[in-house]
Amino acid sequence: MQIDVGAAADGQYVDNGHEYLSEWGSVDVQEYKSPFQYGSLETNRFILDGTMAMAPDPGSQVTPTGFVSNKFDGGVKITRSFQDKHSFLGLTFRFDTHCGDYPTNMVIRYLNDGAVVDEFTVEPDAPVYVVERRIERMDGLEIELNAMNLPGRRPRIESILYGIEKIFEVDRVESVSQVSDVDPISRRLPTETLEFSLLDYEREYDPDNTAGYWSYIDSKSPIYIAYGYELDDGSIEWLPYVRYELSGRPMVAGQKAKFTASGLLDGMARTYYKATFNSKTLYDMAVSVLEDADLPLTASLEKPWVLDSSLKSVITTGLLPIATHKECLQLIAHAGCCKLYTDDNNVIHIEKMVIPETPEDITIDLNCDLGEPSVSKIEPLYAINVKKYSYSFSDTASELHKSEITVNGDTEFHAEFSAATSITVSVSGATIKTQNIYAQAVDLILTGSGTATVTVTGKSGTQNTSGAPVAVSEDARGETETLENPLITTDTMRATLAGHVSDYLKLRSAYTTDYRGNPEIQTGDLINMESPFTPQFPAVVLKHTIDFDGGLSGNMIAKAVIR
Repeated sequence: MQIDVGAAADGQYVDNGHEYLSEWGSVDVQEYKSPFQYGSLETNRFILDGTMAMAPDPGSQVTPTGFVSNKFDGGVKITRSFQDKHSFLGLTFRFDTHCGDYPTNMVIRYLNDGAVVDEFTVEPDAPVYVVERRIERMDGLEIELNAMNLPGRRPRIESILYGIEKIFEVDRVESVSQVSDVDPISRRLPTETLEFSLLDYEREYDPDNTAGYWSYIDSKSPIYIAYGYELDDGSIEWLPYVRYELSGRPMVAGQKAKFTASGLLDGMARTYYKATFNSKTLYDMAVSVLEDADLPLTASLEKPWVLDSSLKSVITTGLLPIATHKECLQLIAHAGCCKLYTDDNNVIHIEKMVIPETPEDITIDLNCDLGEPSVSKIEPLYAINVKKYSYSFSDTASELHKSEITVNGDTEFHAEFSAATSITVSVSGATIKTQNIYAQAVDLILTGSGTATVTVTGKSGTQNTSGAPVAVSEDARGETETLENPLITTDTMRATLAGHVSDYLKLRSAYTTDYRGNPEIQTGDLINMESPFTPQFPAVVLKHTIDFDGGLSGNMIAKAVIR
């Protein structure tokens, strides 16, 4: 999708009359497709096939159904004002896709600083309609929905996208590489990426083409990939799509455009600095990090994360470091004995790591698949050493930070420093309007005029670690795995984490192999493998790559599971 991802969160629609079932918020959500519709007494608009229900009474909770006008046969006017300037290639409308209703006449106006800069009329011919009409730097939108394709129907809008959808089929795609690499015990961040190259004979994506698409492509724009199997009758059975976000504009060389995309988690690269010294559950800590990341809602209007309920019972006094949001989530998942990953719908999961008991009906034959497989076997595991963390603090306060800032009216100020407690802030030359104090940072709004001096004092902290290896086997010649995580603050947490990861860390044989490629395989799956010395054994998939260059191929890393 080539859309302006910021427009949906900027401003809101105003209409000239709607039913109580309307919810403009659902129209704004990218990719939203109404999963459910209420029947109504409009002409032939109560389908008795089980897909519709009676509308609830006004004031009752309703399922979001987008915009539903209180007028019949048109006459709808909607407007929207944006605070920021936006540019996009056009608009994508989803009207009533459930019943196939749509307006047959629309007037659209783009505004800038209150003045109409473009006005045009379109005649939709389907419930999903794309208006390809460029606009540069607009801050207002007016839309009129006039006559409907069927009489006696209310105009409805399920979603409006600020841009256009593009579908690239196999004849346009030169190559694809899809990589998923997830550590089951979250010692490191997952890698979930997609790279693809398009044949661009018209140079639509060339940055020198001022009439092209290059400048309209936004980072964070959603991109979907789906694989299909051609059946004997010539039809195609599609696997569920996988959603990513574009990492930026394409790289263009000749008549090829190369795009990169990643999962939602990978894009969480802003810094989290709001940790505090107080006991809290890992669940609450994760919610704090996720909410601070300001992630968009899912297509079903839900928060884009799923957290294991077990995190609610794990209490820590540990301090998250100043780090990216995704790095903080990795530490939380690791301390909570969970796996961190993004699912096919681009929803972040922190959930218990469980290796399935029964393998999938998939076998990778290391004897006859593509390429020469490599086998690595590390030394047996002897012991696990989980470090326990604590802080000690100085008896007296000292200066943690001091700086000057030019204040002009309300002025924001942010400072970071080493971990401390009993933190106080003093300002000369300005007045503190608001302040938020964390263990390693402060956020202020100062008011006044001129140069101000900000001084932060507190009792500085020193991070301490303790712990000793715990043997998990009798082979003293084996290796000791050391696990370091500042959220591990009690002996109970140490023992729980050591016990949780020991079974996985005892798996010491890994296989890397090229094979014919199966997009149904996902990391974490338990599959069967065959080797020259073992007829069949289960293995858990750690890393999986699917490549396409006219045909599918794959590569995977899997660990043999010996129970």
